[in-house]
Amino acid sequence: MNEASALVLTYHSIGEDRPPLGISPQRLEAQLDLLEQAGFRPVSLPALVTSLEQGRVLPEPSFCMTFDDGYRDFETHALPILARRRIPATLFVTASADRAALAGGVGHPLVDLEALPGLPDRGVTVGAHSISHVDLTRVDDATLEIELAEGRAILERYLGDRVEHFAYPFGRLDRRVRAAAGRFYRSACTTQLECVPPGQDPLAIPRIDAHYLRSPLLRLLLRRRRPQAYLGFRRRLRRLRGSEPTLDLPASG
Repeated sequence: MNEASALVLTYHSIGEDRPPLGISPQRLEAQLDLLEQAGFRPVSLPALVTSLEQGRVLPEPSFCMTFDDGYRDFETHALPILARRRIPATLFVTASADRAALAGGVGHPLVDLEALPGLPDRGVTVGAHSISHVDLTRVDDATLEIELAEGRAILERYLGDRVEHFAYPFGRLDRRVRAAAGRFYRSACTTQLECVPPGQDPLAIPRIDAHYLRSPLLRLLLRRRRPQAYLGFRRRLRRLRGSEPTLDLPASG
């Protein structure tokens, strides 16, 4: 099996080239060019999740595009690029009533909830990202239930369809949070830095932040379809800094 069978990429704001959470449309185009030239093909997150649920392996290599927080600049800057290239994406939307700002975000306005119904026809899967963008491992059970269940219900009322996929705020989860997410969603994404291995738990999907695609070494290894050594090195550095999620979860399989 090819080492890099599936990559799930994480983006946030598309507009200003301000790492780590913001990149320019030009850099997004360049990263998509890199993936295409390296032979990676785009797949939707729902397709990846279905393969994991059924124990199938995606044709390799492949990549999924995900965008966290639900910034309005996804519509204005990212979506035209993705639509032109016919690349599906998942937009994880925070359901907060305050669409002008987001706790722990980049300070840009969020997508209008009234715009959600038009996204699926443009190749976008709408996912949930809680209501208030809090670390779910630090809230009590009642608050956790509200963030997961009501956050999904708010989006579904605007979308007019089911919301089945979730991204943990800040990528943080534990056994309790993972179990709660499993009551409401088919899948959930973390910020754990690695490719998606066979047998991956759909409720703890690892992702690669687009910021790392700035590395010349990772770009070289992607062309060779062998990014794991670089990602493993970066994971160890993140653990030393305390920024890599430590997942005390049931074994995948």
